[in-house]
Amino acid sequence: LSTYIAIALDNSSLYKKVHYNANYDSLTGIYNRRKIIENINKLKERSDYECENYYIAMMDIDNFKNYNDVNGHQRGDWLLTRLGEVLRNTVGDLGIVTRYGGEEFAVILYNQSEDIALNLGELIRQNIQNTYFIGQEHQPNKHITLSIGVSTYPKVAKTKKELIELADNALYRAKSFDKNRVERYYNILDEIDPSIDKKSLESVANMLNNINMKDKYTYGHSERVVIYAKKFATYLQMKDKDKKELLLGAYLHDIGKLEISKELLTKREKLSESEFNILRQHPTLGSDLVSSIKEFADVIPLIKYHHEKYDGTGYPSKLKGDDIPYLARILTIIDSF
Repeated sequence: LSTYIAIALDNSSLYKKVHYNANYDSLTGIYNRRKIIENINKLKERSDYECENYYIAMMDIDNFKNYNDVNGHQRGDWLLTRLGEVLRNTVGDLGIVTRYGGEEFAVILYNQSEDIALNLGELIRQNIQNTYFIGQEHQPNKHITLSIGVSTYPKVAKTKKELIELADNALYRAKSFDKNRVERYYNILDEIDPSIDKKSLESVANMLNNINMKDKYTYGHSERVVIYAKKFATYLQMKDKDKKELLLGAYLHDIGKLEISKELLTKREKLSESEFNILRQHPTLGSDLVSSIKEFADVIPLIKYHHEKYDGTGYPSKLKGDDIPYLARILTIIDSF
């Protein structure tokens, strides 16, 4: 009997160990990536049944590589553990805290308002910035900070996969706009022209999301060009129609890069002449991509001619002077800036 009891105890301990390793991150002690996927699956079923939204906030430590390089990887592991503690204490029973991988964390909230989700993100951001971490004085801004991206199911994202992708897009937006901030995912096309047909919007959004998966710089760059286009259009006192076309063109101007290989888009070394010739095709490729969508007919010249130059040395058509459409000339200035 004692042998059977010992075996049962051993099996119980083994089960607990296997269960722990399957669900918890060995370094920080919070839930791991496998567990967050499991929770997303459960919450999706519950959300579909109860018609309630749930939110995911993806978080990434700003300049973590710098911290590791300066302070060493052991201190980096310590930082990840301490961050997990601060996150767990800040979120409490409001949501589920996980380590998504590397220096990324995630929090899931169910049946809360968007304001609560964003306010919690901001509270996390502030608490991390206001907590002292050993070695933070070597960071660019002398603090440990997080960038945070928030998305929603089913209000915004329509699938589990899309929920994570869109939160990741929002996180990248936070990273590209100076870091240490909270961004919710939204489709910037809705702000430009909410009257655009939903199917057309989804088609273009999918194209842009595919670009983001290949080259996050291009995606973030397009959004920054839109921001400058808004300011420049206001300064120029543009008519509403021209302003709308400029903003839409600003957002779509690099869509042709969808047809360019990831290796070429992300190459760090100087491009060869043949590689640059391939890259020069993206304005024509982009105008071809949207030519079948009637809502975008007016912005095709902006997409096609935003790399033309006033002296005729641009591409793809070597247009000169006033032969270049007016809004394309404006877009070229913004894009170059």
